[in-house]
Amino acid sequence: MIIQFLTEWATGLAVLILLVLVTDILTPSEVWRPFIKFTAGLIFLFWFINPVKHVLNDAESFTILFPDTIEKWIHEEKVNGEAVIESMTADQTAYILEQSEQSLLPLLEEKCGCEIDSLQIVQQDNEFRIVLSTNIDRGGLEQLVTQISALLEIPKKNIIISD
Repeated sequence: MIIQFLTEWATGLAVLILLVLVTDILTPSEVWRPFIKFTAGLIFLFWFINPVKHVLNDAESFTILFPDTIEKWIHEEKVNGEAVIESMTADQTAYILEQSEQSLLPLLEEKCGCEIDSLQIVQQDNEFRIVLSTNIDRGGLEQLVTQISALLEIPKKNIIISD
């Protein structure tokens, strides 16, 4: 299709050049030559613009010919974008949890008056759980859980004491 268009365009250009040359040769006076050259220049200008117009119109047909490919590419880009956003969100959440753990540990030790070996905040099913490791005896554990629950305003079931 493109080859056929270019062949027809080149043939028409050759005919146009011959027509302009014949017209220039057959012009009886020098007064008309500038007008003929101006007119021929406009015709050549439009003749050379025609392939550009054809290519721009052909871009639309290219899009129409390959909708499945374009839709597949758009879908892949969307999936890749969602994966990047999910990864960034997970990294951000992990950073926030780590910062919260670091600031919460000294606060809990100060307010509860006990030594906490480790503290970890875990997210499960859109709920946050606090996992503590301490060497407090069994009798004091329930009191510790109650204090932490009241201090952080979270349910007691979300506070887990590990050995």
